[in-house]
Amino acid sequence: MEFSLEETVDVTKAAGLSVRNGKYIFCPCQKSISVVNVETEEIMGRIELDGRPVNMFWHPNKNAVLVCVSSEGTVYWIEDMEVKWKVSFDLRISWLAVNPFNDEEFFTYNTKKLHKKVVLLDRAGNVREYCDLPPSFYVDVQGDKMAVFDRESEMCSLYEIGEAGLRM
Repeated sequence: MEFSLEETVDVTKAAGLSVRNGKYIFCPCQKSISVVNVETEEIMGRIELDGRPVNMFWHPNKNAVLVCVSSEGTVYWIEDMEVKWKVSFDLRISWLAVNPFNDEEFFTYNTKKLHKKVVLLDRAGNVREYCDLPPSFYVDVQGDKMAVFDRESEMCSLYEIGEAGLRM
C-alpha cells in the first residue's frame, strides 16, 4: 500500500517509522510526531514535542501506547493522541525500552559522559545504574531479555531482566 501525506514531513530528520497492529504509523519529524491510520490513509493528528524525537518504543503490554524520547533527555508518554506525562533527565538519551516488570520504569543508556551505562529511569526522576557498556555497542530489549552487542569484539551479552535488576 502506498499513500502520500497531505502535509510535508522532512524525512531526512525523521527518527523512524513504526506500525502497531497494522493500524497506525508514527512518523517522528523535527519537533513533532505525525500519526497516520494505514487503513483509511487519514492523518489522525500531530503531537508537538519540546525537542526532536530520536527513538520510539511501543509498550509491550498496552495497546496504542507510544513512548517517545527527545535528544534533550525528555521522556514522553503518549497515549490516545495526547502527551499524558513527560519527565526530563540530566542524561543524553538515544534509546529506550520499558521495564516489563514495572510500567513506570524505562531502560536507557547514558552517553553524556565517558562511562557508558545502561540505566533504569522512573517517572519520579530516579536513576539506577545497571551495567557498563562497551565502547561500540548496540542494545535491545525484548520482553524480559536485554542483549548488549559489542561491535568491536563481536561479542553479545544476554541479560535477564528481573524485579531485582539484571542478571547475566
